[in-house]
Amino acid sequence: MYDTLAQYEAGKDGHYLDGLGPSGLLSQTATGQNDDVFLNSMISRCSSPVSGSSSDSEQRDPSYKNPRPALPIHEPKTEETKQVEEAFHEFGKTAGEQRTRPGKEWGQMTHRSQMRKAQVAGSLIQLMFKIMSPSDPKALEKLTLKQFSDWFKRSAINTNELMEVITEEYYKCLNNRDRIAILSLVARILPLGLIREYIPGLTPYMFHKARLFAIRNRHANLEDRDTSRQKYCKPIVQDFVSFLVSPAITIGLPFGTRTVKPTRGEKFDIPNTLRMFQSSEIYYLYGKYLDQKGVPNDNKHRISKSSVFKILAKCKATIRKARVCVDYFLEQGADAFDELAQFIAIWQENGDISLEWKKALIMALEEARQYLNTDYKLHVKMDSPVADHCIRFGLSDPSDINYQSQCNSTNSPYPHTHDAICDRCQAVKKVLGDVKDTAEQLKSEILDKLKGNPNDQKLKEKVNLYSRHTEKIVIGLSKIFEMKKHILRAAYSNAVRADSIDELMDGDGLLTFDFAMKQEKARHRETQQQWYGKSGNEWHIVHVVANISGVLVEHNFVHILTGDLQDSATVVAILRHVLSELKKMGILRVIIRSDNAKNYKCTTTISSIIDTQAEIGVQVLQYQFSETQAGKSSADRVAAIVKKKLGRFIAAGGDATTPKAFFDSIIVGQLIRATSIYLVSVEGEMPASNSKLNGLSTLFDFTFTVNGFVSRRYHNFGKGHTHDANEFTKLSHRLKILESGGILSDVYHIIDEKMALKNGKESIYWRALRCPSTDQACISEEIEAELSHEDVHLEKAGEKKEFLYPFSCPVEGCIAVFASLDGVDRHVEIGKHKFRPERMTMSDYAAHNFGDQASGINEDRAANKLIYIAVSNDFFNRDVDADPHQVNDLHENWAQRKIKRSGKK
Repeated sequence: MYDTLAQYEAGKDGHYLDGLGPSGLLSQTATGQNDDVFLNSMISRCSSPVSGSSSDSEQRDPSYKNPRPALPIHEPKTEETKQVEEAFHEFGKTAGEQRTRPGKEWGQMTHRSQMRKAQVAGSLIQLMFKIMSPSDPKALEKLTLKQFSDWFKRSAINTNELMEVITEEYYKCLNNRDRIAILSLVARILPLGLIREYIPGLTPYMFHKARLFAIRNRHANLEDRDTSRQKYCKPIVQDFVSFLVSPAITIGLPFGTRTVKPTRGEKFDIPNTLRMFQSSEIYYLYGKYLDQKGVPNDNKHRISKSSVFKILAKCKATIRKARVCVDYFLEQGADAFDELAQFIAIWQENGDISLEWKKALIMALEEARQYLNTDYKLHVKMDSPVADHCIRFGLSDPSDINYQSQCNSTNSPYPHTHDAICDRCQAVKKVLGDVKDTAEQLKSEILDKLKGNPNDQKLKEKVNLYSRHTEKIVIGLSKIFEMKKHILRAAYSNAVRADSIDELMDGDGLLTFDFAMKQEKARHRETQQQWYGKSGNEWHIVHVVANISGVLVEHNFVHILTGDLQDSATVVAILRHVLSELKKMGILRVIIRSDNAKNYKCTTTISSIIDTQAEIGVQVLQYQFSETQAGKSSADRVAAIVKKKLGRFIAAGGDATTPKAFFDSIIVGQLIRATSIYLVSVEGEMPASNSKLNGLSTLFDFTFTVNGFVSRRYHNFGKGHTHDANEFTKLSHRLKILESGGILSDVYHIIDEKMALKNGKESIYWRALRCPSTDQACISEEIEAELSHEDVHLEKAGEKKEFLYPFSCPVEGCIAVFASLDGVDRHVEIGKHKFRPERMTMSDYAAHNFGDQASGINEDRAANKLIYIAVSNDFFNRDVDADPHQVNDLHENWAQRKIKRSGKK
């Protein structure tokens, strides 16, 4: 490894980057900083600051603090020093460089002036090499580098230490967007070849995306505005805060709180969130967002740049260190990986394994974690010769023919056998197996030592410690395997939703049911007594995606409950009401989708659908139960819109302490587009008997007939089991509509709505998920967003200083980008994502020979794999070809959920 970039470049081709000498290198490195706190923290960890360094971020972000003040340039000078300076300036003038004389202090110069100084210094140093060694200036340059290597280590950023930190953070990232942000910190100053020495397998695609990200941060088109003080407008501030916490800016859900101290002195807590955008970029994106909305560009209608920075400084976000996932499968898997890494570190600290073996295990573990969280979900297919990737093989039930869908059956679209393996899946199995084997071997060795010295207390403590490690490793490996199973099931669940939307015919709809989190009673001002012991208001969301005259549209139903429970009776009553309203607007067939909460997934809810569809006259084709955190994001987005409206109401001085006040707060002012809002109560009596369906927790798909329903484990897996609805308890509960507001259904407007959508015009009741034919800008965006932006020339992108597509899809693995948030919203609702694996080897291509593209075996990654195998074989004293973990050990039905069995008989 090289200690500095200059040493690396000199070793390669004998010259500095862009013809710069040491001064040029320092200027590039120092001025390449930005206002990202993460970069500043890493520079402070990796090196001593370069004196006099500055940044253009200082000009953009008032909150930026220089890590070290610039030193004065006017120091006491002797007569001899003055003569040397004059001779130097004359030398520069003769060489054609006029900018050798000092002007302002370094910290007061603009970034452009600093770069010019660096270029002049680089040119003069190169000229000195040519004058002093005209026959071979490159040899003198290399010798100079060698002579002053210690100076480079003290003065420049230590590339080795910096890249170790970058590598550590890179492998912690759970998605490509985070990794691109991390790589952008060094992508503009380090070449791909050097970065690959630390991150084997890094693709040119990821490297160029990181460079584009860095260029965008550096060249954000920020216009300085009037700095005069003005009275702020609460709605404008509220709008910016809503944009700030939107999925386009804030990554991840809030976890924990952060204490904030306002100017009045008291303290309060705000949600602790995660952001991956810098202050200047957030300001730029918000300006684009307002431009698209048509907001005038003046201080009366927009928040000023300085105000944006003040708000961002007050509402700070956590720089990413770790995340606690809402998805408990992913959370437990991530915790298991962290625990394994801790055990490995303990073994090395105790001197039981070498530093080399520790580094090899940690690196392989991080690659395994990254693969499962990124590319694995892109590799899984309905049919694949790789057992790890084959959904049909993983979910088919061999014990029940009615729940089977065999891979080699003639009924399969692609009959196949599982005679191939995925090298990356095998690498995951290998490292996890090696960690377990290492723990067992260490425990066995210490037990042998203890036999020879049974009274050694330290050996006894170590045996107990490693015994606990072995037990916890077994549990951790099980959690990681459950995470892998969940990822495969989630991929299939999302694919079923996307296919259902694709197959909607005219008059069909897909309904997503979800109980939103309780609305906490809120007042504009409240006493401390009122703040404690709050209870929440119950409310429910139904999101509808429908096909009207060949156009995909959406509509939302919000039901605010007045004291009713989140039970099956409430769900059945809401279903009756929603179906009756949709029938007025021409929807006659629906598919229902929800999570696995017990108020949805119960016998009474499912059996009551038979009578409900007969009574209303709307056919329920199917009820899909989605995988955990994989299928109800559309309802979550509706909840976010409602909460934004509620927040504006409270900021304007309103209170929302009752269901009625909550209802009033979201119907006042401008109506929420394509949303019907109801204040309701549930009427009806619960029956005394309650029949049960055996194995309901393992069933995730139901189709309905006139008198019953067919249950399946998964969609299209086998013929299923038929059930008579009369054998189960049914509910007849209904909603009592107390008040209604928003965009309501009207049977007399069916024709008008259909004609408007058919002609590409805006509808009142529905919101089109495709661009209207009259909106050419929207259509152009949809077409151009499908184009690949991988080949955008970096220099042209830098000169442009403004990107056409600043908003990216929030779904992990999707590389689609859009010019507006509306484009992102439409794209996510439809669910047709544009995936690109981070890496794809030749064996991956052979395994996915169903339409995927190959990118060839990566030599760096292959070399890294050989090094790991060599170290592993050396530790375990294995033969070269012996590898107990490189086998296809999966069985049919391996990805099924574990059935939780209670202790009751």
